[in-house]
Amino acid sequence: MTIEDNHIETAYDYTIDLGSSASIVTGNYLKAATLNGDASVKGSSEATISGNGPVNIAQAVVTGIKSKTYTGKPITQSITVKYGNTTLKSGTDYTVSYKSNTKAGNAKVTITGKGMYIGNVTKTFKIYKAKNPLMVKGKNVTAKLKKLKTNNVTLTVAKITKKGQGSLNYELSSAKKSNKSFKKYFKVNSKTGKLTVKKGTPKGTYKILIKVKAKGNKNYNASSWLKFDVTLKVK
Repeated sequence: MTIEDNHIETAYDYTIDLGSSASIVTGNYLKAATLNGDASVKGSSEATISGNGPVNIAQAVVTGIKSKTYTGKPITQSITVKYGNTTLKSGTDYTVSYKSNTKAGNAKVTITGKGMYIGNVTKTFKIYKAKNPLMVKGKNVTAKLKKLKTNNVTLTVAKITKKGQGSLNYELSSAKKSNKSFKKYFKVNSKTGKLTVKKGTPKGTYKILIKVKAKGNKNYNASSWLKFDVTLKVK
């Protein structure tokens, strides 16, 4: 008895229907078939045939693997695995496992054959750093003129509304009163963002512009410079 084009040819006049998804591959496995016989093979009956072996999953085509962005949680993929025209079923024909798929960098996904599929294939994908979440706004503050006659005054002027990732760096952009620069009277601590009003600063209302950025880390990009306004009254 021989199998050709999904049919059995023998001295008898009958065929074996393997179904549209059947395939003869290498190895040993059993495939159910239906025999539609003539007088020699009455009616329909169930039979099994020996095929030519399991399929190596490495021969399948894997799609749906894309670069992702860091979220703080394990990153997975929506994978499709096809062998020829057949779409394989996860859990039935293969299993999926991941490695290094939480932090930014190169992650791996491994598809391991199951059932009539053997072997495994590993694909890599990129996890990009996330946008730095830093958000900040300025405060309105007051300094006593009497104290400034003899001492510097240091004030907290930045309010972090969303914590940044990585160390912060502050810089003083400008300090004006009536559109004139008074920047020489002020100093900003580059690490804490605190504003020092120097001794001898004149009475008045000042519009101060400060900028800050977060350095970032292994999972977050550095932020761009964020600017915030501070209104200072010296009275």
